[in-house]
Amino acid sequence: EVFFNGEWGTVCDDEWDLPDATAACRQLGFQRASKVWQKAHFGKGTGRIWMDDLRCVGTEKRLADCVFDGVGLHECDHGEDASMECSDVRLTVDGSNTISGRVEIYHNNVWGTVCSAGSNFSMKDASVVCQQLNYDSPTSVANVPYSCTGNSPCYRAGKGKVWLSGVQCAGSEDSLRDCPSSGWTAVDQRCSSHHYDVGVACSFAHVQLDSQLTDVSSGDWSVDVMVVHQGASRRIIDPFNKWSWSDARVVCLNHNLGYPVAWGVHTASSGKALPAALSYLDCYGNEKSLLDCMVFGGWCESLPQCAATTQNVYARCAPVQIRGANDYTGVLSMRQGVAGSQFKTVCGDSWSSTEHRVVCGQLGFSPPQSSPTKLPIMLHGDTVDQYWKVTCQGTENSILQCPYSLVDHCSSKAQVACAPPLVRLTNVTRGKFSGRVEVYFSGRWGSVCDDRWDHRDAQVVCRQLDFGVPTMWPGYGYFGPAPVNGTFWMDEVTCNGSESYLGDCLHHGWGRHNCARKDAAGVTCSRAVLIGGSTPRSGIAEFAKVVDKGGNTPLSTWYQVCADNFAVKTANLLCAEMGFEQASSWSKVTPKYKEHDWIRLDCPSSSSTVDECTFVENATCKSNLHVQITCGVPDVRLQPAPTDGAVVLNGAVEVQHNGVWGVVCGSYWDLSDANVLCRQLGLGKAQLAGSVGLKLTSSSKQTWMNSMHCSGSEQYLSDCGYQGWGKLPWCFSQATVTCAPAPKKKSSSSNGVVIGVSIALVLILLVVALFVWRVCRKVGPSRFRRDSVQAYTGLATDEEFDDEDDDLLGDD
Repeated sequence: EVFFNGEWGTVCDDEWDLPDATAACRQLGFQRASKVWQKAHFGKGTGRIWMDDLRCVGTEKRLADCVFDGVGLHECDHGEDASMECSDVRLTVDGSNTISGRVEIYHNNVWGTVCSAGSNFSMKDASVVCQQLNYDSPTSVANVPYSCTGNSPCYRAGKGKVWLSGVQCAGSEDSLRDCPSSGWTAVDQRCSSHHYDVGVACSFAHVQLDSQLTDVSSGDWSVDVMVVHQGASRRIIDPFNKWSWSDARVVCLNHNLGYPVAWGVHTASSGKALPAALSYLDCYGNEKSLLDCMVFGGWCESLPQCAATTQNVYARCAPVQIRGANDYTGVLSMRQGVAGSQFKTVCGDSWSSTEHRVVCGQLGFSPPQSSPTKLPIMLHGDTVDQYWKVTCQGTENSILQCPYSLVDHCSSKAQVACAPPLVRLTNVTRGKFSGRVEVYFSGRWGSVCDDRWDHRDAQVVCRQLDFGVPTMWPGYGYFGPAPVNGTFWMDEVTCNGSESYLGDCLHHGWGRHNCARKDAAGVTCSRAVLIGGSTPRSGIAEFAKVVDKGGNTPLSTWYQVCADNFAVKTANLLCAEMGFEQASSWSKVTPKYKEHDWIRLDCPSSSSTVDECTFVENATCKSNLHVQITCGVPDVRLQPAPTDGAVVLNGAVEVQHNGVWGVVCGSYWDLSDANVLCRQLGLGKAQLAGSVGLKLTSSSKQTWMNSMHCSGSEQYLSDCGYQGWGKLPWCFSQATVTCAPAPKKKSSSSNGVVIGVSIALVLILLVVALFVWRVCRKVGPSRFRRDSVQAYTGLATDEEFDDEDDDLLGDD
């Protein structure tokens, strides 16, 4: 549990792993975590859930130093409370915890040393210590301080308690305290001076690759990924189908093999059965080593699925590298598909769109959207002595299938800029403007997980598809679950809303997720927009239709709405299409620009949505006039309202839509949202934002708005991002707020005082100006010199005035 704002609360188990637990253990004074559990292993907590989606790297000293969603932001219940066990042993040198040092054990709330007097500390004893700290096997043991020879740990004698002596482990114990010993109180008398304090040096496991050249023509290498643990080679298995592109990226890049193009589990190339070491790894993709990734389940020799097996994870690496801002843009280098060859930069002098397309296709990206670029080579500071010159025909599947040769002279480096990952909507409805979101990456389509999915992410999807504004962005497989054998490409997507492509947003790493098929994210984009207005609710009306030409994504065509036969009914339908209230006004205006063809909308009086209207695109617009619309703003109120008509400062938040009052859900409701609500009500700043259990009444029958995301500067609650208008059934709480009273308005008398003071100040300034003018006039230009500061500033002296002419307001 963590303590915040005077209250203890739990931590949700989403993404909870050993690095997170280690940060918490370190904050408690321990060296490392030894175990982690999910699903409220020690029972459900109560009250607040303060933290979720922790993403520690394991070096933090406090849990609050880790990245997480934000205090109090979560989608959890107490059945998902995180738990951990801290290791009660540590290795220390001069107060710092390390992989090698003096052994100390925690007992009766006090750290104490372990003594070797009477029974030398053995490698079996040390093995238990290293395993308890989640290190690999020990490399050496020291039975006295200050050994400092060879590989022996170098440390000073300890102070304080000596807890154990005569330790005799079998090597299979889970904890040092489980080993036979002389006990906590029967300590050998020779240990009191700390001359026999024990030290241990542990080791790290390391990655081992069993590699082979998979395809001579493409130069791809396929590697079985293993680890050396406890001195033996062990396989990495994937019982939960979590081995991803991001994991393969760490292998390919850090072992200088190139770029990941395939990954998965197969029968090991050697065919030899070996014990498994890890249940599965979870990498962001930028780690320096595979063992820097999150390890779920830890070393798993004791688990049934970790028995000897021929199954092993693998990565297939293409012999190219892209050094740039992302995985599809940057300077290109390549190597020959032979062992030991080095990567060399590709020369840009003859680089063309043909070679550009081959590389993008080889890496599983769409063809580039622009002409290839070249980066000039600096005359100084570039140490590359040779470059690859490549000439492709355009039919090759790999750049190594093109003719290539080494050249000594080159004036530019070839740059790759493949098209950003495409997006599309599947299981589409409403003319292809609604559906489940999929992304095209590394040669295949995959789903997007709904964790942290919000209106800013939906904005980017709609923008990339060239659709209108997002009106709905549901998760929970609203538009159908992800395919049975499909891939989740993105999880924990975090856009700021201004990105041009979904692939430019922050996320957990390509293919890295903890989602089930039912967690697929979706979006509904409007087919109408209002442009040129001060807010998204006002402006010139434009309307889109989708033309599906059989490609990966349909193409939208935008039209400007013609004012011919336009009526208020159509204006209301367009506002509803964008998720706004009925039009408060509309007018016909003279075109200030003409970017698109005209479209005429004929909507019968019985139409309830624009789907029931008739569209005439490329129409002749007789009036040659645009339609300008201002959509209405939903009313808000606080309930319950007092019967005496007094001003309500706190209560449950309700909003009116289409004449019906409904609740605002409590998910993600915070002070930024509450401030906007108080502003719209004409009250002071929000004092408190909270939530209560959902209870629909006869006066509020709908769950109108959910997942509010306000910046705090919006004028109306409906200007914020949200999921809304009763389309989402998963609402379990109602937002509440406490607002400060409205600021007192200044009275008319006080306003009069302000005006009077202002006039007086103006008169004083006029007098000063006349005073300065008289000074300058009396002194004359001959008295001023450019090199004299005194001539320009200061008070006038008696010499500069004639006593007879000292009336500054006189005739002259």
